[in-house]
Amino acid sequence: MTKTPPLALPISNAKSFKCPHCYCYSTMEYKEVHFADDPSTIEDGNKSYKTGVIVARCDNCGGKIIWNDGPYVYPNMPPEEANEDMPESVLELYNEAGAILRISPRAACALLRLAVERLCNTLGENKNKLSDNIASLAKKGLSDDIIKQLNILRVIGNKAVHPGTIDLDVDNPFVAYQLMQVLNSIVQRLITDNKRTEFLYNKLPENSKRI
Repeated sequence: MTKTPPLALPISNAKSFKCPHCYCYSTMEYKEVHFADDPSTIEDGNKSYKTGVIVARCDNCGGKIIWNDGPYVYPNMPPEEANEDMPESVLELYNEAGAILRISPRAACALLRLAVERLCNTLGENKNKLSDNIASLAKKGLSDDIIKQLNILRVIGNKAVHPGTIDLDVDNPFVAYQLMQVLNSIVQRLITDNKRTEFLYNKLPENSKRI
């Protein structure tokens, strides 16, 4: 059976999680390294994070997982693989976002917002504002849940460019990782599912298509 990569970034000090090396759910052994004269945690505004390096070793494969001063840094988790039906113009930005997700989650979120603009263009919407394009799709009958997904990418991507009051940390790689999953879901439903429906429908006898 094919082992699939984890869908979430590992959390430090969790007793067990899906290893990003062997993709097995495994218990972990931990080591922590920091300078003796450093505090164990640092307060940064409303955030508190550990200093030093935390290393976990997978009991199944022996692979090392590393966090540095709090954030997860190694190994580089593969981004959500793009849906094969993703339009080329959208795929270009999607892959770029995946490539920089670990380095700059904020930039990845902004790229994914731009990817939604291009997706709307492929759906025939070419208004100046992304919000207007999404509103137009809603008026044309696009389902409420897909409209919500488009707005998730729009609003979080906006925050990546223009800080606002939304209670999501666009500097957290997992936020960008989730946005990639949302975009994939949209493509699956708007393009892949429709292609499959059309393919199967076209296989029906002509007299069976009449209701």
